[in-house]
Formats: sequence, C-alpha cells, structure tokens
Amino acid sequence: MLKIKYFDDSSGEELKSTRLKPLMIADFEYESQVKISEEFHSCAIDDINYHVNRVLNGNPKPRIFTKLPYLYRDFKEDGMMRFPFFEFCDHPDINVRYGVGYGRALVAQKYFPDIRIDHIKSSKEFGIGSVEIAEKAISLIRNNVYWKEKSVPETVIVMLDKSKWFYYLKEIGFASDEYLERRKNWRPQEFVESTINDELWKLQEQIIKEDPDNCFDRVVRGVLNNLDGLQSNNIKYYTK
Repeated sequence: MLKIKYFDDSSGEELKSTRLKPLMIADFEYESQVKISEEFHSCAIDDINYHVNRVLNGNPKPRIFTKLPYLYRDFKEDGMMRFPFFEFCDHPDINVRYGVGYGRALVAQKYFPDIRIDHIKSSKEFGIGSVEIAEKAISLIRNNVYWKEKSVPETVIVMLDKSKWFYYLKEIGFASDEYLERRKNWRPQEFVESTINDELWKLQEQIIKEDPDNCFDRVVRGVLNNLDGLQSNNIKYYTK
C-alpha cells in the first residue's frame, strides 16, 4: 500500500488533508506518450541560460547542472521518461505555466529526440476536487509505460503549487522512507539530491566558465566518467 505525502512546492512544508480542511486540487487531462512541445523546450533553453549566467555571476545552483548527465545516462538506458511533465493551463505566462522538467526536456531534445512524454495538464476549468485528484494521477503514472511492470518505493511525494484557494499538481515522484528521514534538500527531490556531488560540480563549473556559450554537451556527456562521487554535504546546495 503506497503512502502519499503532500508538500507545498514553494516552501517545502508538508501539507495535510483532513475531513474538516481538505486539500483542494485542480483536476487535469492526461496525455500519454506525446512529443515535447516547442514552447516547453524554449522555456527550458531560457531557464538553462539564466542559470549559466548565475554561475558566471558567482551565484550558482549546482543541482540545475549536476542532474543533467544522470538524466542522459537514464534516458540512454531506459529509452523513455519515468514521470510526466506538468502544466498549469490557467497561467498566461509560459514561464509560470510549466511545473517541472526543463532538464529532461533539454537532454531529451538534444540527444534522444524520439523520446515521448506523458503530460498532465491541470486547470480549474476541469473542476476542483481533493486528494482523489492526486490519487488518480498516481494511478496513471504507476501504470505508465515505464512503471507498469516495475515495483516502486513505498512512498509517493506529491508537490503542490498554490493558486489562491486551491492547488495545482506540480510534481509526483516515488521516494523511500529512508530518504525522507535523511533528506537535506529544502523540498523532497530524491533524484535531484542524489546527483549533487562536489567533484562533479567542480568540473561542470569549470566547463561553464571556460565556454559559457558552448558548454552544454561537455556539461552533460563530458562528465559521464565522474558520476560516482559522494553526495555533497555542502548545505547551501540544498537551500531554496
């Protein structure tokens, strides 16, 4: 029996849904195995360029980059994505509309353009419910092309994005109880957190600073022999 934990994406705070005060969640449409949209990929390019500039300005977020070669390795091995992309259809600003997946979009489009994704499109126009909305999404993910024949960790992490009096689904993933007990990141993201290591980041940072306009391939494929380092203990890497 899977345990479901809900978290506010902006604060990392765990949320509880009760009979007297249930979590209100926007419903969604689910698209299975579709192409990554050009609009989403364009947002991903803008995002990575922003973070390259942060590196050059001395204010980097290593987790933006350290996850990329691991994604490449997983895509090469799996030939598919494990989790959907999420979209908040009610937002007119495309930079707000998309929840997560920029790193996946960049790696997939450059190296594995035939990879298809599942896509969750949330909107208040589809109705507002409670935790049954999240449970429906979890069931769809649990039975998608990647997960349907696999065992999964015991806990589901549901990240929610607040919009006035209700939430959008922003990210859903599986996590071990052991990870939740020891996590360092300000919000639970087991995969991202597991990729942050000092040796890898030092190498990627040097690559970015040497050639910021043409660093992507070296940041991804140029460090594939450096993925076995220990997870960093630098607490600033895990702050918001």
